[in-house]
Amino acid sequence: MAVAVLTLCACNKNPQFTVSGVITDAADQMLYLEGLTTDNGAQVLDSVTLDADGTFELSADAPSAPNFYLLRLADQTIPFSVDSTETISINAKAADMSDNYTLKGSDSSLKIKEINELMKELSEAAEKVQKDASLYPSEMTDSLLHLRDSYKILLRDKYIYPAPNTTYAYYAVSQAVFEPQTDRESAKCFAAVATAWDARYPDSPRTKAIKNVATKSMKLTAPQQTKELKFDESKVKTTGILSFSLPDVNGRQHPVSEMKGQVTLLDFSNYESQESMRYVLFLRELYNKYHEQGFDIYQVSIDNNEHNWKQTVGNLPWVCVRDANGSVAQLYAVQQLPTFFIIDRNNEIVKRSDDITDLEAEIKALL
Repeated sequence: MAVAVLTLCACNKNPQFTVSGVITDAADQMLYLEGLTTDNGAQVLDSVTLDADGTFELSADAPSAPNFYLLRLADQTIPFSVDSTETISINAKAADMSDNYTLKGSDSSLKIKEINELMKELSEAAEKVQKDASLYPSEMTDSLLHLRDSYKILLRDKYIYPAPNTTYAYYAVSQAVFEPQTDRESAKCFAAVATAWDARYPDSPRTKAIKNVATKSMKLTAPQQTKELKFDESKVKTTGILSFSLPDVNGRQHPVSEMKGQVTLLDFSNYESQESMRYVLFLRELYNKYHEQGFDIYQVSIDNNEHNWKQTVGNLPWVCVRDANGSVAQLYAVQQLPTFFIIDRNNEIVKRSDDITDLEAEIKALL
């Protein structure tokens, strides 16, 4: 009877995965195995007090779909993934466990280690740029953007697109260089992983989580539907501005005539564009440089998503309004974005972007 009971218990035990190895210089410290959930953060699954030689063995129920886990010692962590019932071996020293460890038994976890090393490289390179006193603010911004974009492309081409159904692709797309809410290419990466996981692991909470992000992001970053605009070109060749008034994020109306007395850049642009971040940084540099001399910006957004626009322009120092139906853009014969006009202090149009080769020089001349 005793044998029968033991046999029954063994049959009812869930399949397990195991993590074992050695963490040196951590005698009498508690080592934790934690599972990462999509809604409740990290949950402790197993633990052990390390002895003098640092050997350990921890286990937990095997996941029904791939998931992410942490080996944690105080504030040092090692992330890894588990697909089923594999046995993973990890060795490290306590002092630098997060940055310097060896791992065997999981190819996906090794890829995750590579991704973490790349992110550390990016952080160090960005810090170096920020400490470079020889760079102008605009040069520093350009350098940081270039760094971010280069690492994003590397993650995309090496870890995401080649195998979007893997845990390391999921881990890669979750890095901070991807901004799915504002960047179309980031949204595409999320969509690729979401589609692949939905095909292989449709019931996984992680699949549902990334599908939700991908769906919202693709809508937010969808290219604006271009419309055939009918207009009378002769209207924009007159010197006086064409009067209109549009609301800002708080609903307050701003007639363009209120800019009289300032040298104004009347700008038509779109924050749903992939290049919007670079463009705003360019405008901000002009504004910071010449605003005290009488330069201002009246920016008309042609964004479909009002909520995203409000979140994006809320802290900009110039007038930001939204042309919801495109009527003002039509009035000014705007065919592509961005398009801008220089308006002098008398509220007269001086030049359109098509005719400008050096915007800063044109502004300085009018100031």
